[in-house]
Amino acid sequence: MTGKQLRARRERLGLPQTACADLLGVTRQTLWRWEREIVQIPPLKVAGIDAVLAAHKAGGTHKTRRRVVRAPIRPRTRPVKESSNAATHGRGQHHPA
Repeated sequence: MTGKQLRARRERLGLPQTACADLLGVTRQTLWRWEREIVQIPPLKVAGIDAVLAAHKAGGTHKTRRRVVRAPIRPRTRPVKESSNAATHGRGQHHPA
């Protein structure tokens, strides 16, 4: 299956890219790259794509993996560096034993 064939099938089924990507268990960007033949569809995925789209056409349900929604990545905060002048922080004081 080529990217052009995949796009034609998706459009015949009336599926938007996001819905089709959800059914196939990939991101919309991956589907977009396949359809424009920027990246070749992995041969092992082709059979799965056929099965999913055929099940959708028949009105059946097909089990797909869930998309993981990740929280935005927060920038890491830098650890506070210790001052080179330790005496100002009460460190380095000599206490007789």
